[in-house]
Amino acid sequence: MNASKNLWNRFEMKDLFLPNLLMLAKELGRLAEEYANSKPGELLEDQVRENNVRILQSYAKDFADLELPMCRLQAERLAEQMDGDANGIGKGFADLYSRMEDECGLRKFLILSSKQADLIFPSSPAFGTEVSQKLPKTAFEVDEASKCLGVGLDTAAVFHLMRVVEIGIEAVRKSLAIPDPIRAAERNWGVMIKKINEAVSDKKQLMSQPDTQFFIEIQASLDAVRNAWRNATMHVESKYTADEAEHIFIAVKGFMRKVATRMDEEGMPLA
Repeated sequence: MNASKNLWNRFEMKDLFLPNLLMLAKELGRLAEEYANSKPGELLEDQVRENNVRILQSYAKDFADLELPMCRLQAERLAEQMDGDANGIGKGFADLYSRMEDECGLRKFLILSSKQADLIFPSSPAFGTEVSQKLPKTAFEVDEASKCLGVGLDTAAVFHLMRVVEIGIEAVRKSLAIPDPIRAAERNWGVMIKKINEAVSDKKQLMSQPDTQFFIEIQASLDAVRNAWRNATMHVESKYTADEAEHIFIAVKGFMRKVATRMDEEGMPLA
């Protein structure tokens, strides 16, 4: 039960394997029932007592991970009372089961679809290993965008994707030796894409055939990204639906993967 990182620490989101929780509840009920009919004064065998202590210590850790403090305290207390009679121990297990019901009733559990889980807990970088290695500044933003999509924060996902595109455009700008825009008005997608198109046109005769083809494809990828947005500025001023955010995610992924096939964040090698 590992806590996830970054944004999800703030929401205290935890990766919970539900069958473990169900098995824990089932085992508590079984133990409570098993000892309930014990004779007064009956003690547990040494091996059974030691096994129960190990089980309760494991439960205490699970309860701590789930932030169920009263369950944790009762599990720890019960582990120290295994020398008592079986009937009393059975009542202790029944009490622990009741506390678990009460505390779980006070918590909110978020169930994710397979698609959402893949976005929030990806097994590999969402934009691919090459992008994460050659354009490492994108790692945080891509991770946040993916997680935002996973929980339906679609406009927030677009915001992070916008920042990813800025990193890609900056790499292309440096590779083409385009001067860094100073004025805020020049930090506009329309202006930057126009300058990139002009630079490609000016340098085309001097480029190798592979470079020429690469930058033609970059232009096409940038157009796809720009068209996915409602406007061509580097500002998010609108709300985005889930479908729109997913469309933008796919377009940005295509653009960044294309950039990473040739250059790093510094635009190297230069065109």
